[in-house]
Amino acid sequence: MRFFRRSPPPVVRAEVDAIDWLREDHEQTEELFAAYAQMVRQAAPDGTRQRLAAWICTTLSICDTLETELFYPAARAALADAAAVDSALDDHVLLRALVSQVRAAQPAQADYDERVARIGRWLHDHVRFEEGVLFVALRRQGATLDGLALALGQRRRQLLVALEARP
Repeated sequence: MRFFRRSPPPVVRAEVDAIDWLREDHEQTEELFAAYAQMVRQAAPDGTRQRLAAWICTTLSICDTLETELFYPAARAALADAAAVDSALDDHVLLRALVSQVRAAQPAQADYDERVARIGRWLHDHVRFEEGVLFVALRRQGATLDGLALALGQRRRQLLVALEARP
């Protein structure tokens, strides 16, 4: 069984807002963690949990790439004070470490599910920060981030295509 998210929000129109696009992305990613927690409660087989955990890690790696390559530079350019961007970037360093820990583990290990849950808690806190501080600052500043949602969607498709092409 492969785990795929719903299609990303439509980004074919220029008026689609990057912040709304990222909020939808956050919601979809959090749904993956809810599905994983449900699997743990139902004592799903190791292989099933491992496939979902691997998809969570892949999804978060793609989100990390999108935000660090595209969103944070645009946010930095739009904001007078980039401290929130710096803080969010610091969070992503921890994300990469947590993802590496899950990828290096096996589902039979006693702390495997806790490692996945730790990323879920990180995501929850990070999303609260981004949406409650960074997105609010961008809105207050009147940042439009023109064309960014389209660029995010295109880059995601590139990353997914590259992922599918891997042996």
